[in-house]
Amino acid sequence: MENKNNKEMKKLIILFSIIMLNISFTFAQIDTSVQQIVDSNEIVQSSHELEIEKALKNLQEGLAEFEAKIDDKSNEIQILSDSMKLLIENDTNGNYIIVIDSLKEKIEINKEIIDALTKGIDDINESIEDLQDELSEIKDDTIKFIVPKQIKTVKKRKFKGHWSGLQLGVNTFTYNKGLNLPTEMSNMNLEQFKSWEFSINPFQISIPFFNRYVGAVTGIGFTFNNYELLNNVRFSALNGNLISTIDTSYTYSKNRFKTSSLTVPLILEFQIRTNKKDKRVYLGAGVVGSMNIGTKMKYIYQENNFEVKTKDKTTYFPVSQFSYTATVRLGYKDWYVYANYSLVPLFENNPVIYPASAGIGLKF
Repeated sequence: MENKNNKEMKKLIILFSIIMLNISFTFAQIDTSVQQIVDSNEIVQSSHELEIEKALKNLQEGLAEFEAKIDDKSNEIQILSDSMKLLIENDTNGNYIIVIDSLKEKIEINKEIIDALTKGIDDINESIEDLQDELSEIKDDTIKFIVPKQIKTVKKRKFKGHWSGLQLGVNTFTYNKGLNLPTEMSNMNLEQFKSWEFSINPFQISIPFFNRYVGAVTGIGFTFNNYELLNNVRFSALNGNLISTIDTSYTYSKNRFKTSSLTVPLILEFQIRTNKKDKRVYLGAGVVGSMNIGTKMKYIYQENNFEVKTKDKTTYFPVSQFSYTATVRLGYKDWYVYANYSLVPLFENNPVIYPASAGIGLKF
């Protein structure tokens, strides 16, 4: 991530250098002797003025590009800050310190880029003032003096996919591509509306195809899944298999299996423009790769008239380390609905079950 931002900063520096070299070359080509051209009372501009106007146009275009980049970086800083705040609020055990530090580093890099762009804008404005002074000096010597009009940049909306943001959905377990688990897997039945999925996706890259309405989306995200078991089941592991047994010692008010994953999507998205200021309906489909970064089991039960809460973080629950999930999403503006189906079983061996989820998302 750091190398990418360093490359981006180098690219901005090279762009600024090209603009300034172009201006220097323009000044070198300007003839210091101003010619006046008069033909049948027709007033025309001198070549000197035309060269200066061309230089002004180049500077103003560069200025608009730098200002647009500052807006983009400011928005990215806001997104990263919001994501870091959410992680800090939910990181009660310090599991995501590395991710939080990475987000802080990304924010600092973006601030450095903004500072470099701001310096570039100051230099460009200085050059514009010098050119305008040059035009003022030759005003009396030329037949016609024309100050270039302010260039109005018309921003056409580029392709922007829908990944960065928040997602909230409901989890379920499936078996052999069916929605219902067989009888022998009844211990894995879930309380659906207590089994939720939460995703925070702080970063995305949009890759346009063909036009402004078709492209691919990728990025980085974090997904937290809760699976609330319906029966009075305790989890353990043996020889790489998950063992689920009915606990006769306690009656659980909560026995929840939790996983955390780092996710990277690759989604093809089609957008349809409506007649309301370029607001778009969009349909996306693709896969989301994920890497498991944490599992635990949480139990709550009564003992001697006291509520007991325990968390099992030491058992090695044999969750598949890497998986990929088919995803589809349909939305309008910043809101969408989605459905996910894992193409890899949740556990390495037994039981062979496939997680699925559905919910809503909000892009920021």
